[in-house]
Amino acid sequence: SFNNPSNKKPFKVDLNEYVPGQDYDGIKKFVLNNGFKDASLLREKLALDFMNAHNITAPRCNYARVYLNGTYWGLYTILEDINSKFLKQHYPDNDGNLFKGDPSGDLKYYGAADSNYYPHYELHTNEVQNDWSDLVHLSDIINNTPTSSFYDSLETVLDTWSFIYYMAASNMFANLDS
Repeated sequence: SFNNPSNKKPFKVDLNEYVPGQDYDGIKKFVLNNGFKDASLLREKLALDFMNAHNITAPRCNYARVYLNGTYWGLYTILEDINSKFLKQHYPDNDGNLFKGDPSGDLKYYGAADSNYYPHYELHTNEVQNDWSDLVHLSDIINNTPTSSFYDSLETVLDTWSFIYYMAASNMFANLDS
């Protein structure tokens, strides 16, 4: 959405960028979403409120009137950044990685080499180890497992029902830009 033609750009705010140890309500980073694909600014808020009310892991969301240097910039949704702190709150086992499917995130199998996935994803946790094996393995299972053993194989690497609930809610609200 940063490439949309209007001046109303999205922002990611890091309260620790210049002064370490700052947070607000337990949040150190948050996102100001510009509603590029949702002029009503309703889909994201409704979808995330629905998910949180139904125990589907999702960030908290609200609205913010944003002013830059005293000038009103617009109404935004403000949401908690999905980062290592968010993951620790919702997934205490801390065994996996967080990937952002950017630009495509299509879960295609691009072969066994981690580097084949670099143009399609961003690794947002455990960057020092740079271990992409869990994503490669998931993509391999999704694309190369015979139908007869697909469900059982997928269950070994993915919390399938949590994923289905999340995708169903996202589709129900047509929440495409968050």
